[in-house]
Amino acid sequence: PADDLETMETQHQLGIALLRQKKFKAALKEIRIALTSYQTRFQVDDPRLKAANQTASEFNAFNEGKKILIDEQRAALDEKVRELGADHLDTLNLRAWLANFAANLQAWDISIAEYEKVLEGCLRVLGQDHAGTVEIMMITAKALHSAGRSAEAEKYFRTVLKNRARHVKAGDIVLEETRYRLGVCMGQLGRMKEAQQFVEASYLAVKDRKDVSSTFLAEMKHTLDQIRVLRTPQPININAPGTLQQPVSLSSTDKAAPATVIIAPGSATALPTVNPETLVPSGTIQKPVEYKP
Repeated sequence: PADDLETMETQHQLGIALLRQKKFKAALKEIRIALTSYQTRFQVDDPRLKAANQTASEFNAFNEGKKILIDEQRAALDEKVRELGADHLDTLNLRAWLANFAANLQAWDISIAEYEKVLEGCLRVLGQDHAGTVEIMMITAKALHSAGRSAEAEKYFRTVLKNRARHVKAGDIVLEETRYRLGVCMGQLGRMKEAQQFVEASYLAVKDRKDVSSTFLAEMKHTLDQIRVLRTPQPININAPGTLQQPVSLSSTDKAAPATVIIAPGSATALPTVNPETLVPSGTIQKPVEYKP
């Protein structure tokens, strides 16, 4: 039968064989059938489901595979544009979904281009102070930051921070998260003094609160520690041995002063190095909502 496990395993292997030949559309059809069947039958830790997920991830890693998946979603968007127009809120929501879909595939250029189209539409339809417009601007800034385009992200982060400072009450977690993300962006640009100011202010504002995500809070603390390390002056390494002063003749009752130890670069006691490009926050500061039926 078509849904027999041996049939599904054969279908999975066929998908892998087609993928190895870079026959992407044919491979996707077989991989999807096997993966869908496994998802309905097995728990997430089952090795067969894990293997199928791994094959799907391999497909997603190819630019050709990403394009096929994104084009599938874009077809629905194009239909919505024809039906309602580019600036209808339903269309903008669907375009934002496509942008998020592309971001999950790490197709950053496509994702950012679609988010910017959504933002342009929101500015026309809703205005710059609408909460939806501000949220889309924040998401666009995060996508730019994740793509390594921090200089562009900074402009959006600053605009969002100014807007939320005017319209959100002081201490609101969305305001503090915006401040934190701007600080991290400054760190990625190498502007460590500003980075520390923003990150430290946001961390101190929320560190004792019970309504924030503990995971995100730990990340904030870790980021702050990284920035502090980057801002710590490195010791000057003097290569000339001895000292310029003449040696002092000590009497038998005097004790020599302890020798000065100079930490050589790369030694175990030297300060750790931190790459500013690793300062990319994940998740959100807000505490997850627990659903209780």
